[in-house]
Amino acid sequence: MAPHPFADLDAIYVINLDSRPDRLRAIEAELARVGLSFSSPNVIRHAAYRPQSKGSFPSLGARGCFISHLTALKAAHGAGHKQILILEDDALFTRRLSQNPTALAAHLDAPDWDMAYLGFRLAGEGRPRGRGWRNVTPQTDLTCAHAIMWRRAAVARAIPYLDAMLAREAGDPAGGPMHVDGAYNWFRRAHPDLLAVRSAKQLVTQRSSDSDIAAQTRYRNSAVIGVLRRLKDIRARWA
Repeated sequence: MAPHPFADLDAIYVINLDSRPDRLRAIEAELARVGLSFSSPNVIRHAAYRPQSKGSFPSLGARGCFISHLTALKAAHGAGHKQILILEDDALFTRRLSQNPTALAAHLDAPDWDMAYLGFRLAGEGRPRGRGWRNVTPQTDLTCAHAIMWRRAAVARAIPYLDAMLAREAGDPAGGPMHVDGAYNWFRRAHPDLLAVRSAKQLVTQRSSDSDIAAQTRYRNSAVIGVLRRLKDIRARWA
């Protein structure tokens, strides 16, 4: 069997908190679905940042996620990587990711993208439909940032932009601290020449696991919630 196209990426940065070995095991199981693991030369566990205070961000988790993405981008730029995937540790690979590896490989080689969303939600729109890839206009708001491929030129432009956001106060008209998916929307609007695309349907969705960003409840570890999460994950993988 030919290697999955992900094996040809310069690096896959998997963002994972030291305190979440459960998520590390889960994402390694996902990587195994495409023939990869943390022993693969291009798969890198990127230690997530856990802040002591939320600062000007909406929450501790939002600040940690923003800075974790930023440090992953900086690590990729410093290493000279030309094409990377930033993957959050709650990512879940749908069956579509391995159904047509030839088409995915062709997309990786295509010149017409700088950022490629493999997982996303369309703000204010219905369920994504169709096949292939869709252009993302600068005005399009996408939520979620759990699986985004980057090319070096976009990485180089994103780093100073996110650094500047980090130095401002929340609500700054130029863009201040916010959830990282929103920051990427601002970044694309500020750089309209940047070519962003998304898969027609999600290739990577998110597993139903305990969040370090969302508020937690006393029911998070109940057996019923666990069963419902597993059922939701099965449905998401085969949707």
